[in-house]
Amino acid sequence: MSELAPRQMGAVNWLGLWTLYAKEVRRFLNVHLQTIGAPVVTSLLFLAVFLLALGRAVETVNGIAFATFLAPGLVMMTMAQNAFANSSSSLTIAKVQGNIVDVLMPPLSPGEMVAGFAFGAVTRGVMVGAVTAIVMAFFV
Repeated sequence: MSELAPRQMGAVNWLGLWTLYAKEVRRFLNVHLQTIGAPVVTSLLFLAVFLLALGRAVETVNGIAFATFLAPGLVMMTMAQNAFANSSSSLTIAKVQGNIVDVLMPPLSPGEMVAGFAFGAVTRGVMVGAVTAIVMAFFV
């Protein structure tokens, strides 16, 4: 029978980093209607408001239809907002609920923690951006 021994880690705790990333992704996928669906609806509402408010006054921008000009900016805005909201809300909720110790106790360096939260934020931003672009393509 083998002896119990601590797991040897290299310069980066890849398993810990992957676990933190997976936790972040699972956290926002558990409430996907709030974290992915709601931002899509919000960006469509922005598109509708801008088109109704400015659509007649600004029909084209440098030869591009106003809706076509506006859509990529709304997609990027939605991506940036949700990427930030993912990591900030995760840390804030953990602190308020008193379980931030579960994030701070594992053998992760500060860089690994930042990378785990950042990769989770990027994943949410890209997912929201892709869904927003696909849905917005039907209206632009």
